[in-house]
Amino acid sequence: MIGLLRAHPPAAPAMWHRSRGQWRGWRWQDVLADVTALAGALHAHGAGNRLILLSESRPEALIAVLAAHWLGAELVTADATHAIADTAADADLLRAAGHTGTITLIDPPPGETGLAAFIANAPAPPPPVPSTPEPTPAAPALHGFCQSPLRDPAEFRANILPFLRDGGTLTFPERPDTVAADLREARPERFSATSAQWHALHETLARRIPPARLTWPFAATRIRRQLGLDRARLLLAHGGPLAPAPTAFFAAIGLPLTEIAADAIPR
Repeated sequence: MIGLLRAHPPAAPAMWHRSRGQWRGWRWQDVLADVTALAGALHAHGAGNRLILLSESRPEALIAVLAAHWLGAELVTADATHAIADTAADADLLRAAGHTGTITLIDPPPGETGLAAFIANAPAPPPPVPSTPEPTPAAPALHGFCQSPLRDPAEFRANILPFLRDGGTLTFPERPDTVAADLREARPERFSATSAQWHALHETLARRIPPARLTWPFAATRIRRQLGLDRARLLLAHGGPLAPAPTAFFAAIGLPLTEIAADAIPR
């Protein structure tokens, strides 16, 4: 996986994330620099081969996942000497669950050291743990959108690994409660969601949109635009089978869903 980070043009855009109302971008060279710095910092602090990650969908969480892969560390929910969490509230949850090790915050309170400072002067990491040969990018690079926490293995396999492999640009929502608005603004070409999320979206739309309205001119186009999926070329459903009703509904409005197995890496 680490080899994929080096396989793309260093200055090409890799990720976008809106924080405090402003969009911030990462180039591939930025991602690789942050991954190696965090791997070096974790190694220097004796994080070992287990790392706790408590974070929503955001670039720093992806950096943490890749740094763990660099070190050959396993992402776990307990019994690790080091944890990376979003906020002080998340740190409180970890301590309440019995975590007694170090916690590094992505968004620290004013005056406290956070993830950025933790990796600012980190030593060089050890060599990355060898992995199986990785394929070179073959599919067209797409703009994707990641809405689920990266600690979800199915989401990582369905969305993040293909993004890394194919060199696309990935946008993260600002917060969980801004996913819908950020999706409308990002208008990705690739979108991945669990089957349960597609079912929930179908139920919401079915309550709001009378069946007769789907026959109106340009109705399907408007719905896709309102969802932020009018540019979508690849729509993935993972984490369980889709029921016939949502499958038919989304196909009818021009959003055909592709079901993938939990361990699949689609192109």
